[in-house]
Amino acid sequence: MMITSKKSAEGANVRVATYSEKSFCVFGDTYPIRKMLKATKLCYNPKLKCGPGWLGSNKRKDAILQLLGVKLETLTEAELIAIGEQRKAESEQQQAD
Repeated sequence: MMITSKKSAEGANVRVATYSEKSFCVFGDTYPIRKMLKATKLCYNPKLKCGPGWLGSNKRKDAILQLLGVKLETLTEAELIAIGEQRKAESEQQQAD
């Protein structure tokens, strides 16, 4: 898995990870940049391993990385799943408060 975190020009803290051999995902605070992600033909999926995020074909990966201004780093699939579980727990805690 590849992952990186970047505070984009719009102020969104997003992460980009390789999701499978043919796809990648963008997740984190994507709400401020959702229209841009949709315009670049990414698809929103609330049930990713890493929690809610956007999926796209690796054909678009370089363009998205350049658009967001991020580079990829290594992350295992188990770490990606752990991030998803952590995000779910944080979401549940916020709803309880």
